[in-house]
Amino acid sequence: MLLRLFTEGVVIVLSILLAFWIDASWELHRERDQALEHLQLVRDELVGNLDVLEEGAQQCEDGAAHVIRHLLTLMGPEPTMVPVDSLAHLVASSLRGNAPPLRTSAFDAFLSSGTPGEVASLPLQEELRRWQGTIEVRRERVQITSDEIAKTIEYLVSIGAQARINDASRVNLPPSRFSFDVKALLSDAVFASTIGSLGVRRDQVCMDDANRRKPRAQALIDLISAELDR
Repeated sequence: MLLRLFTEGVVIVLSILLAFWIDASWELHRERDQALEHLQLVRDELVGNLDVLEEGAQQCEDGAAHVIRHLLTLMGPEPTMVPVDSLAHLVASSLRGNAPPLRTSAFDAFLSSGTPGEVASLPLQEELRRWQGTIEVRRERVQITSDEIAKTIEYLVSIGAQARINDASRVNLPPSRFSFDVKALLSDAVFASTIGSLGVRRDQVCMDDANRRKPRAQALIDLISAELDR
C-alpha cells in the first residue's frame, strides 16, 4: 500500500516536472521564433538602408558636399570669372537637401521586443549593438548638418539674400535673389566660414556613409542571414 502511494506520488511529481519542462521548452522555442521573425524584418530594412546610404555617399561625389567644395575653390579676394547665374545656382545647390534618414522601425521593434537575447551568434550580438550606435551617431550628425544649413540661410537672409524653405529637407534660393551681390559672397569672410562649416558637416556624413556605415550594414545583413539559416 505504501509502495503504491509512493509510486503514485513519484509519478505525479514527475508529471508536473515534465509539464513544466515542456512549457518552458515551448516558451523558449516561441521566443526564438519571435527573434528570428524580427531579424528577418531587420534584414529587409537593412537592405533598403543600403540604398539610403548609397544616396548619402553620393553627396560627396555629385551632391551638395561636392558643390560646396567647388564653391570654396572660387572664394577669395580675386574676382571670379564664373557667370553670376552659375554662382547663384552653386549657392542654392549647396543648401539643397540633407542626407536621407535611415529606416529604423524594424530595428527599434526588435530591440523593444525582449528577444535580442535569443540571438545565438556572439558576432551578430556585437554587430547589432554597434549598429544601434551607428544609427544614433548618424542621426546626430544629420541634425547638426540641418543646423548648419539653417545658420547659413540666416546669414544670407541677414545680408538681403532672401531664402525660401520649401520643406524640412530642401531649400530654394532663386537665382534672381542673388543677382545684385552674388559675387560679393565669394569674398565674404562670414559666408566663407558658414559655408565651409556646412561643407565639413556634409563631408563627414557622406564619407562615413560610404566608408563605414554601408560596409557595416552589409556585414550585419550577412550575419543575420547566417543566423536565419541555422
